[in-house]
Amino acid sequence: LALYQIKLYPNPATASVQVPFAMDCEALRTIRLVDMTGRVVFEQETLVNQNRVDLGGFAQGVYSCQVWENGRMQGEGRLVVGK
Repeated sequence: LALYQIKLYPNPATASVQVPFAMDCEALRTIRLVDMTGRVVFEQETLVNQNRVDLGGFAQGVYSCQVWENGRMQGEGRLVVGK
């Protein structure tokens, strides 16, 4: 199964970022933000297609935004957080 590219906006982001899904949610999905060291710094389960992530506590830098469903990564995108 090929991963789809997550289109995050705004990107770069400072206060929050929208994480839309390209496909309808048919099962519980997990949004994960992973820093460049591989550490999961944010995780949220969702059943909706439009999701907002508050970036207030995030350090400036580059993160991987991953969408997981049924234990498998479905999509990924790169997020730049600025201040």
